[in-house]
Amino acid sequence: MCSSDLTYAVDRSELDSITGAGLIPVVHLGQMAGVASLVQQYCANWTVACLWCSRRTTEQRLVGRSDTRIAERLIVWDVTEEDLRRSDPSLFTLALNSDVVSAARAAIVIDAIQRGEAAMTEPDNRVTRG
Repeated sequence: MCSSDLTYAVDRSELDSITGAGLIPVVHLGQMAGVASLVQQYCANWTVACLWCSRRTTEQRLVGRSDTRIAERLIVWDVTEEDLRRSDPSLFTLALNSDVVSAARAAIVIDAIQRGEAAMTEPDNRVTRG
């Protein structure tokens, strides 16, 4: 699993605080413009992972956790999917389809790449959408 020096970041001051403490920030962004902006404007050794799953899997996961806003979240999924289709694939260090790659495996791969201990060894499943 990922080591305990990973933490979530919210804004520039939080990023500064996390990186200043020698920790690795984890940032979740759903819009490609935000990803590009962050990578261009905040100096860090970014590992940009596109974690993707099918709409069907998204809906099943939402139902499984008793989400009450499924329709709204699926609209966001559709918008994000279109944004992803228009994005430059070179923006990502790797892309993983969580329909076939477990969260634990994704964490291990991303951590190893970030630490320079491994090259991207998982297949890029971003093209196998459906």
